[in-house]
Amino acid sequence: MSGPAPFPRLAGRRWRTWLRHGLGLPGLVGVLLLALAAALLVRGGGAGTDRAAGPAPAAPPTRADAAAPAATRPPTLLASLPPATQLNSDLARLLSWADAQGLAIERADTRRADDAGLPLLRIDLQLRLSADYEATRRWLVATQNTLPHAALRSLRFEREQAGDGPLATQLTLRLHYRAATAPGAAP
Repeated sequence: MSGPAPFPRLAGRRWRTWLRHGLGLPGLVGVLLLALAAALLVRGGGAGTDRAAGPAPAAPPTRADAAAPAATRPPTLLASLPPATQLNSDLARLLSWADAQGLAIERADTRRADDAGLPLLRIDLQLRLSADYEATRRWLVATQNTLPHAALRSLRFEREQAGDGPLATQLTLRLHYRAATAPGAAP
């Protein structure tokens, strides 16, 4: 008898059986991927070291920054908005695009949504349209691509009966503009 030789062979067989049946192929692949990730992390010296040569990322906003009034924040966003005098031309452009897409506008309402103390003019445009889905989608895509200061607040599709009839769409767009006068000042 040669002694200890059968024990390592038996232990190896148990190990392979456990890997095959106990852990399974998905578990084995997962363990291998974790080992690879750990090796790359150790070899790379930690996460994010390759970004040291590039520009430093901007610090995330803190709660104090978010709670600060809009007047104390840098006015870069406000400067990128169009002036309030552009409102009428934007509304005319939206209506002409709707006509070009074959949308039937059943109702259109506008409402001013201002907050005191902000140099921002917000207009809510509520529309009820009647057309097929593709025409409505093309109109919305054109609106979002051409008017970056327009935000889609709500969208609802309705159809009276299943079939190919027109689709009734209710939507609300919010248009953002720089206020023409200082808030609180008489126009």
